[in-house]
This record gives sequence, structure tokens and C-alpha cells, in this order.
Amino acid sequence: MDLSLQGKFLSFLESKSIRRVGGIEEIPVNLRVISATNVELEQVVGQGAFRSDLFYRINVISLHIPPLRERGNDVILIARKFVNEFNVKFNKHVKGLTNDAERKLLSHSWPGNIRELRNVIERSMIFAKTDLIDAGDIVLSNIVQQTNYSDGLFLPRGLSLDQIEGEYLKKVLEWNNYNLDAVAKQLGITRKTLWEKRKKYGLMKE
Repeated sequence: MDLSLQGKFLSFLESKSIRRVGGIEEIPVNLRVISATNVELEQVVGQGAFRSDLFYRINVISLHIPPLRERGNDVILIARKFVNEFNVKFNKHVKGLTNDAERKLLSHSWPGNIRELRNVIERSMIFAKTDLIDAGDIVLSNIVQQTNYSDGLFLPRGLSLDQIEGEYLKKVLEWNNYNLDAVAKQLGITRKTLWEKRKKYGLMKE
């Protein structure tokens, strides 16, 4: 948020009113503000990149949430929540994670925090072969740390699980420029399985 916008936001917080574009009437607004940041705002204030008056205005109650890597078994509890969420989304019946899968999750540093864990569980749900996610279904890559993808994967609602898997496989192939060894490693599958899936989804381009 640039400094000029910070000033407008502070004015809004003080007046608790808004004015429509092109309008003159002040419209009162009753709300509460919950904000989050992954930077030390005190340091940013000292650098002149964040207004001190806005900082003190929003810093009424502060909660520090430690990164996922410092939260121990919370990783497993959150992963189970995501399993339930994706069971509904994909109409699957995955019961949970094996002990090996849980150990694999606990061994990871999670540089992408909750978002990374959510993506890992979603990917595992798509490729899980049984009603339990095993360690082999979980791809904990250094993908987040080492790979800079210029675009993400956005899917419309209403796709079947096969359609989702096909679209995801297509995107991973594109991300890796059809380097099949890299794709198989990223997905945690063998070259033979990759060949079968490419054939299934019409992705046999070399």
C-alpha cells in the first residue's frame, strides 16, 4: 500500500465513512478491521514506507502467529482439515494420512506456510491411489523454493476429478518444458505411470 493510499485509509478509519466516486454524500460505515502482514511493520515505519499514525491506529491488539514449521503437530491437524475439505470438493473418500505420510509432512520446513500445505494436500488427494494418503503421494518439493512459475493453475467449477488431473498434468508438463524426468519427479510417479497418464489425457507431445 503506497503512502497516499495509506493516508486515505487512515482518514476512512478516523471518519468511519465513505464517499462514492463522483458523489458528495458521506455514507457512515460500521466495521471492524482485521489486518495481517508478513513483515515487521515497526521496521517499515522506521524506513518511512509505512505511516506511523496508521500503524498506531490499527495496532490495537496484536497476535503473533508462528510459521508452520514452528507449530509441530499442528501441521497434521491442518492437513487433516484440508483432507476433509478436498473430499467434499473432489467427491472423494480419503480417510486420512498414513504414519509415513505424517512423518514426511513433519519433516518439511514449509517455506510457503499454510498455502503450501494446502496445495500439497490438494495435489496428494488428486493422485492418491487408496483411501489413505501415503508418503509416496506427497510431493514436498523444493518447488516452492527453487522454481519460479510465471502462472498458476486456475480451474472452473464443475470439473470431474479426471478433468482436474488432466489439466494439472498438462500444466506440470508445460512448467517443466516437457522434461519427462523432471515431471515424474515432481509428481512423485514413475516414468511408466507418467506415460500412461499422458496417453490417457492426450498429452503425448514430446
